[in-house]
Parts: sequence; C-alpha cells; structure tokens
Amino acid sequence: MSKNNVLALKGKLPELNFEQPFSKYQDEPYCSYFKIYGFKELNGLFERHYFGSLDLCGYRIATHIWLPANPKANVLLVHGLFDHVGLFLHAVAALLKDNYTVVAFDLPEHGLSSGKYGELSSFSVYASVVEGCITHTSEQLPGQWHAVGQSTGSAALMKHLLFDQNHRISKLVLLAPLIYPRSWRSIKFLYHLLSPFLHRVRRGFEVNSHDTAFCHFLEKEDPLQERYVAVRWVGAMMKWARDFKTAKINTMPVLTIQGTEDTTVDFRYNLQLLAQKYTNMQIANIEGAMHHLPCEAQKWRDQVFSTMLDFLN
Repeated sequence: MSKNNVLALKGKLPELNFEQPFSKYQDEPYCSYFKIYGFKELNGLFERHYFGSLDLCGYRIATHIWLPANPKANVLLVHGLFDHVGLFLHAVAALLKDNYTVVAFDLPEHGLSSGKYGELSSFSVYASVVEGCITHTSEQLPGQWHAVGQSTGSAALMKHLLFDQNHRISKLVLLAPLIYPRSWRSIKFLYHLLSPFLHRVRRGFEVNSHDTAFCHFLEKEDPLQERYVAVRWVGAMMKWARDFKTAKINTMPVLTIQGTEDTTVDFRYNLQLLAQKYTNMQIANIEGAMHHLPCEAQKWRDQVFSTMLDFLN
C-alpha cells in the first residue's frame, strides 16, 4: 500500500510555496514517500524544507529545497537516468552539513515529476528545466549558485551551461558524466536496427555500486523505478553526444569525479572530450568506484563527497 501511495503523488504535487515550509510529513501519501526513501536521515540538518512542483516546459517538476541555518551558497543537484531525489539523500546530507542550500528536482518523466517515461526526444528539455528551476527559485535564494550532476544529470547541466553563456552557475561538479556510454557502437547499431519497430526494451539492472543494499532496493523495492529503456531516449542521448562536440570552449571552474570501475559510460574517452571543452577542469579519479557515485558504498562515497566539497569551498 505504501508503494501505491508514493505512485499516487506522481505528477500531482501542489505548486511549490515559498510562503510556507513543507509540513505534511505525517500525512499520507507524503508519509509513505518520506519513509520509503529515508528522508529522516536529514533531520536536524536544515532549518526549512520546501517541497512541491514547478511548472516547467509542460511538466510538473517535483522540487525539494533545503535551507540550513546559515547558508553560504546554493547548490543545484541533478540526478541520473532512472533516478530521483529520494535516492540522493547522502549527497543532500553532505551538502547541508557544509551549510549549502540544496535545490534538487526530479527530471521530467522521472520520480514524482509528470510525464510518461519514453516521450522525451531531446536533452534540450533537461537543459530548459535546469534553467527554469534556477530562474524560479533564485529570487528567494540569493547568493552564488553551484551545480552537481550525476551521469545524465551532468549531461543536463552541461547542455544548459555549454549553450547558454548567460547562466548563473559559478562552479560545476560532474559525477561520472554521460557523453558516450560504454559499448557505443553496439548501442548505435541496435538503435538504427530496432528503432523503427520497438518503442522500448526491457531494462537490465546492472550492478553500478558496491552498496549491495542500494542495488537490491533499486531492483526490488523502489516504486519509482522504470522497468524499460525507451528507444526514443537512446536517440536523444545519441544526439546529445553529437551536440557536445559542437559546443563552445568554456572557462568556468569544473571538477569531474570518475570511478575507475565504471562500466556504464566510456569514461576514458569522455574525459578526453571534456578536457577539450573545459579549459579550467580538474579530474579526480576514485580508485575502484563504480558508476553511481552518490550511492556508492561508504568507503567510496566519502571520497566523492570530500573531493566535491573541497572543490566547492
């Protein structure tokens, strides 16, 4: 029943209200949502929490904002493919402990945001949602903006930043960024072969973290996980990889954190491409870490967050 309660929230959150912090933690279906993903881990780390939706690009975007007592800057946190904010609470906690305001949203068609998965045809939509989220919240959140993205979330941020020279973000952290996936040629061949006939293919839950409990939760317990890969999304990813190569050179401070046992993205080639576009980029390789860096086992996760915070500070 609690899983059904969570699904009942998808695309139906009330508008984000800055006049009143969120207070319905004990009310269903919110209670089920907060309980399943362990939001209580954040208790005591923030002074105010706002939770609701922003109407952006034709979607109702589920959005969280956590404010610590003495915030020193704002951090926009963007999750990866198939993920949502409920899976990124370790990252939220690390940022709150270091006195950053955290703004995090579910990408279109993900988590509690509206949209049927598989309809998105371009990463430009992700970029527009990033821009809209900052625009709609910056008036209430003065101060500097930084951004942290995981995998597809990194792609969403880069799509916004590389093609919008008037962006507000001062520093960018890329966690296992997606440009080219591993086995690119096979994916490309299968896409052109099957896309005229198939709309989706069944998803395989790869082991992308040493945290076995997390991997089990994704496959068996998370009610917000999709069970299929949308062929149309693969086409959007392929277009993003082409677009990246045409982007202008950028001088903003960038930190790329990459696990050396990542089997999801072609990280060696991606790092070469990133170095060509970002002339002020640092690279931190986390030895032995897999793809899902914010949800790695603690040994690797601690390294990721300490490296991230050193850069932001």
